[in-house]
Amino acid sequence: MPQVVRPISDVAVGDWTPAPLYAALDEVTPDDGDFIASEGTSVGEVLLAPISPPVAGDVLIRVRHGRDPAATDLLSLIVTLAQGATVIATRTFEEISSAFTTSTITLTPAERALITDWTNLRLRFARAVSSANTLTYEGEPLIYEGEALTYE
Repeated sequence: MPQVVRPISDVAVGDWTPAPLYAALDEVTPDDGDFIASEGTSVGEVLLAPISPPVAGDVLIRVRHGRDPAATDLLSLIVTLAQGATVIATRTFEEISSAFTTSTITLTPAERALITDWTNLRLRFARAVSSANTLTYEGEPLIYEGEALTYE
């Protein structure tokens, strides 16, 4: 059975709203009416709940994203998994749609091996380009899928 891990607090809010960010990202079932948004390029960061080190299997980060339907710019979302200040993995999602879309990041074995403290994982998010258009993010943070555990 999967183990699900969700944000438990904000580390950095930047220009993302509304604060607290984690409260809009900690849902069991995605709620597209409850999200965080940014019109700038600052980084938002949330601390994930602690987890015991997984034994085997894939580590997945599920990200749900969209943009203001009135936006004319092509917007990108940068998502980073970090252990404290150490970057574990970064992915960029290009040309964000106006409809909410769920994307999945699967950590490589090398990225997974970088995690030495499963109690200090953070999820960071930022826009790749600043514009007057709003980028929205609704987290389905991290999932660990394996024989013993799943981390979400």
